[in-house]
Amino acid sequence: MKRTLLCACLLTLAAAAGAAPVSGIDTQYLDPSVRPQDDFFRYVNGKWLKEAKIPADKGGWGAFYEVAENTSKQLHGIVDKVAAQKAAPGSIEQKIGDLYKSFMAEDRLETLGLKPLAGDLQKIRALKSKRQIPALIAYFNEIDVTVPYAPQIHQDNKDSTRYIVDLGQDGLGLPDRDYYLKNDDAKLKRVRVQYQEHIGKMLALAGDRGAVSDARKILALETDLAKAQWTKVENRDPQKTYNKLLLPQLDALTPGYDWSAY
Repeated sequence: MKRTLLCACLLTLAAAAGAAPVSGIDTQYLDPSVRPQDDFFRYVNGKWLKEAKIPADKGGWGAFYEVAENTSKQLHGIVDKVAAQKAAPGSIEQKIGDLYKSFMAEDRLETLGLKPLAGDLQKIRALKSKRQIPALIAYFNEIDVTVPYAPQIHQDNKDSTRYIVDLGQDGLGLPDRDYYLKNDDAKLKRVRVQYQEHIGKMLALAGDRGAVSDARKILALETDLAKAQWTKVENRDPQKTYNKLLLPQLDALTPGYDWSAY
């Protein structure tokens, strides 16, 4: 479970609930049994950590999850309303409504099957060498498909006057590398078995005749990715994660991987 310091979230949550907007620091989860000078995180979040439960359909929970959940509900209401209206042809409202209706047309989706993915699957089948992988990964980054790494653009952590591209680890279907690598946790072992079964079921529904074998290979591939990844603790280290390189230096760091193609 993750929880950030509970500041500035009340405005969004109150708006979602229809209450009058308020601002300030949420004190309902403070744990007075902890001295703030000893452990400020536990002091601020202690009661929440003791009482909160991760919803059954979520891989984690916390302030940002709650904000995202409430925002999603608000957007759903807006789109529902727009889709029900008769909008002017070519208007933004008409485009939003048509897109939403096409997404919700389950009967048509069932008849289409994998046809909408045909182009993307063909891009994978067309690979002839490893040198083509960077361009393929770039394409999947653009359409928000999970691949071994993902780019982000934000201000340089050591120079706020400049923007910088971050490359972060990605590519795992389970929430964290520990789900793949911890062998002393019975729950995580069970999760791995269930995850492989889930992959196999999805592949079978997609028409893969070797679904069971392919599911095993996918889990093995993700396990290898997990072995190469840093832990959450390492990824919270601002010094360890600051490794600024120019593009030619990136090429030298990963010989054989064409970053220009990416």
